[in-house]
Amino acid sequence: MTNIVISEGLELQSGEAHAKASRAALSPGTIFLSLILLFPIATMVVGTAVAGGLSVYGVSVRNLDAFLPYNIAVGVSVFLGYVGYGFSLLALVAATNTVCFLRLKETRNNFQASVLVRWYFHNALHYFVRYTFLPWILLSPAANAYYRSMGMKIGKNVTINSAIVSDPSLIELHNGVLIGGNAKLMGHYSNQEALVLSRLIIEENAAIGTGSILLGNVRVGRNSKVLPGSYVAPGTRIPPNEVWAGVPAVKIRDRTYLPML
Repeated sequence: MTNIVISEGLELQSGEAHAKASRAALSPGTIFLSLILLFPIATMVVGTAVAGGLSVYGVSVRNLDAFLPYNIAVGVSVFLGYVGYGFSLLALVAATNTVCFLRLKETRNNFQASVLVRWYFHNALHYFVRYTFLPWILLSPAANAYYRSMGMKIGKNVTINSAIVSDPSLIELHNGVLIGGNAKLMGHYSNQEALVLSRLIIEENAAIGTGSILLGNVRVGRNSKVLPGSYVAPGTRIPPNEVWAGVPAVKIRDRTYLPML
């Protein structure tokens, strides 16, 4: 049987109050204001990262041109410039996320425009990293360090083989967790009337299969496993030592966990 719970203390309005608050929060004025505020910040962050990459390119091509054919020197320098851009972007996005107080909190009244704007900014900046550089450094200490700098709680010996992550500051991965390739992790969910920000917690030594989808307000117990391609619905609590699968995911059997020697 699927275990479904509602986040403790989560207060949702209903009916006419929902509709009125939703219209206020998602009004064209709110969206326009968000874009006006985001554009200069994103321009400075990405532009500075590009400048860092160009600096690496310039230094590289001047030095390599002396002993390599020009085209090869340029090609190698372009690649090194891209790497310089990528690591500059990691640092700048993480710093902006901290300085601008963009880390998210669980939201019980999610129709406040200020909450929606913060959520939008937090993810928009993260997506520059996610779509332009992060996939190339997965499974490296740099990727986990970036996720931590964005507010994700990551224990020891955690393996994250996915860049498809939203709301990193609402995600908690305990020791020994394994996230399979292209698993989708996010700390929010929505319905026709609400956008809810809520924690996604994966406990010790749990494994999330390739291509699975886990939303906010989900907890996966220690030593449990979600099989590839499964969808874990908001409110689901997976007990320890179980294997779940399906759309939506349900228990299919107990998991016999043998710790690595």
